[in-house]
Amino acid sequence: MHLTTGYPTFLYCFEADSTRIVCPITERPCGGHIEAVTPLGVSGFCGTGDFAGFPSWWEEFARFRGYVTTYIALNPLFDHPSFTDPTLTQQHNSLFFLDLTVKEEELFRGFSESRRRGLRRWEESAVSIVTDRDALTLFILNNYRGFFRQKGFPLAYNFDESTVAFLLALNQIYIIGAAIEGGLQSVLACCYTQDVADALFSIALPEGRHHGVGLLWHAARHFQQLGVPMFNLGGGISVDDSVAESKRRFGARRLPLRSLRQVIRPEVYDQLCAHAGVCATDRTGYFPPYQRPLAAR
Repeated sequence: MHLTTGYPTFLYCFEADSTRIVCPITERPCGGHIEAVTPLGVSGFCGTGDFAGFPSWWEEFARFRGYVTTYIALNPLFDHPSFTDPTLTQQHNSLFFLDLTVKEEELFRGFSESRRRGLRRWEESAVSIVTDRDALTLFILNNYRGFFRQKGFPLAYNFDESTVAFLLALNQIYIIGAAIEGGLQSVLACCYTQDVADALFSIALPEGRHHGVGLLWHAARHFQQLGVPMFNLGGGISVDDSVAESKRRFGARRLPLRSLRQVIRPEVYDQLCAHAGVCATDRTGYFPPYQRPLAAR
């Protein structure tokens, strides 16, 4: 993400006794000051165990760094109640997870009837599965900007090509594509560890958008064979939109996506909100509100 934003980006690490808690952090400029945010994606605090005093330690670090605010997206699989003050968190979306510890037949039965029916038709079609990493990477690099723009993705998805190329070259990336008569039409890129797989993004040509379900099914079976227990399908672009509904029909478990929203320097925060012409007391929507895109104000 640093290759796109240019902002200082690093891994925050807290250690006390036998507990270790980490979180990727980006320091973003704001009116001559800085604020802390998590890089785009699902990250947040992740640790080896609970630590009751951690929120105080985190706030002390934030004050030491001079942050005006902190915005930390919290992964629902790895977050722990002791990591944050619940009065400072808000749910702003949902994520959908497939349990890969069940047998393949049971996983398939969890799909909605229409999803199972559509997947059967897709598998009986003339589609070819492509795993050539170079060809798949080239397809994504050639098409991701136009696809995100057409789908109305936020400006944060306007990645520099170097960011996309770096991600796709990582060892723990799985890329799969669908082709008809030798021509690639859709590609799915996922990342994974021994604990969870994440669907990074799916890029499709207009004529290839019906391949998405089949590619996710192939990826789920691949991670199941590797022994990965959970597959994060992501969420909607907004709450309960058509993208979220599509993921729900996989029979996926829905978990709340929450974020920590702190004001560390209230006097500076109020000034920035006043200058932007936004309400300083409402912290339930876009946060911090002075960073909301002008078109959305």
